[in-house]
Amino acid sequence: MHYKNSLYSLASIFICLALGYLTFAVFDLLPASLYGMCYFAFGLHLNVFDAKRVADTVSFMIKNISVCFVPAGVGIMNYFDLIRASGWQLLLFTIISTFALMIIVGWLYQTATTGKSRKRGQLVSKSTPESLTGKSPTSKPRTPKPPSEREQAL
Repeated sequence: MHYKNSLYSLASIFICLALGYLTFAVFDLLPASLYGMCYFAFGLHLNVFDAKRVADTVSFMIKNISVCFVPAGVGIMNYFDLIRASGWQLLLFTIISTFALMIIVGWLYQTATTGKSRKRGQLVSKSTPESLTGKSPTSKPRTPKPPSEREQAL
């Protein structure tokens, strides 16, 4: 029974990968494997694939994912002299670009979720009832405040 689950898992992964390559042929924006992973995630979410049947195979793949990183390690060893010569520049660029990306993504997320806009000189969130009606749901109509004695003296 275990081999049937493994075959089911591998077949579902390869089907999603094939769909990823088809999508890549039409939309050349992301790698085909990323499209395939998205199809696999949606398939699991929509119960197209049985999560219990693929769990063992996916767990095995995750445990042995380090094999995928061996070529990168070999590349670092082969080009160590180049990295040593300009390593500080690579490190500086990596740090700056990482923080720039975090700032931009954070700002975009904050802008998209809060949706601040200027209304009557105040910042009002677009998602509140105030933005739809112009009034707070619990606010009472404003009555003018009587002038104080000091204001009357002026």
